[in-house]
Amino acid sequence: MDPPYKFDSDPKRFRNIIAVSMVHVKWCNASGSSKREVIMVDPAEAKRLAAKQMVEIRRKERLKRRREIEAINGAWAMIGLTAGLVIEGYSGKTIIEQLAGYLSAIVHIFIR
Repeated sequence: MDPPYKFDSDPKRFRNIIAVSMVHVKWCNASGSSKREVIMVDPAEAKRLAAKQMVEIRRKERLKRRREIEAINGAWAMIGLTAGLVIEGYSGKTIIEQLAGYLSAIVHIFIR
């Protein structure tokens, strides 16, 4: 029966550390070449490593989502600014005057 990992003929390329039962495989990119490191660890250590990796994955997902939200927010801001500039060119009122007019209209709706 073959072991769950393969040995390469070049001993410098792969390093195998055998401890107890579970296998954790890491891929590293060192100076342009792929390096595979097989570490055999006990189940408690494997759970700790999996939890650590899961925390890192969730952190990356949160960061990616924040960047997406920021890009959407920026796009809406640019659309609003463009609309304000177009209305300014059409009506002659500055963006501040337009906002004051909108605020005044909203206040008059609730005061009547």
